[in-house]
Amino acid sequence: MQGAFVGAGGLRLNPLTPTRVADTRDAGRVDPLVITAPAGAAGMVLNVTGVGAAAAGFVVVYPCSAPIPETSNLNFVANAPVAGSVYVQVGSAGTVCVHANVPIDMIVDLHGTFSAAGQLRFQASVPKRMLDTRSGIGGWRGQVGHGQQIEIGVAPPEAKAVTGNITMIEPGLDGFQTAFACALPLPPTSSVNAGGGLLAANSLTASSTASLCVRSSVAAHVIFDTTGWWVS
Repeated sequence: MQGAFVGAGGLRLNPLTPTRVADTRDAGRVDPLVITAPAGAAGMVLNVTGVGAAAAGFVVVYPCSAPIPETSNLNFVANAPVAGSVYVQVGSAGTVCVHANVPIDMIVDLHGTFSAAGQLRFQASVPKRMLDTRSGIGGWRGQVGHGQQIEIGVAPPEAKAVTGNITMIEPGLDGFQTAFACALPLPPTSSVNAGGGLLAANSLTASSTASLCVRSSVAAHVIFDTTGWWVS
């Protein structure tokens, strides 16, 4: 993976404060949903959440200048919220398209961009479980409560961002968890969504130092596995 970002012609990451760039629950459903990239971005790190589908289906994220690919970034069943992290190339007009094969509300959060002038290169690591509230790994045992926030160690001190996998387990109600740099205010975004009594996992890339904060909208267990980090 490191070669894909920093080799000849490769790109580097610019982590951003998580920002909600689209929410069709407010603006109305449209397909495809067009996202305009920040100036200079060749790629984007997005988190796409689908909610309110009446039937099972999928979402695909792609450069708007390209045909819709025969792939998917997000798969869902009726009436179940689900989120997926996406690295996507920006199209020639500076846009990315989000297409669903059945009507669904789509929420898009921007976490970073890739460019040749980016700041950070990726350092892969052996995957390691840094938090599991079921067993106490990471220093927290028991569900994270409604509106509660915990801090966990996720990377070495030189890290400027972290990539990993977050799993939300058995919330009492439909809800979400947000992972973000502890030095920042709580962003109006989500990292993983799960239906009541279920579990869901999602990868994420987040601006971070050695630690990351996780806030839960409902009482639920949470797991975080680190797969790598980003350094200057």
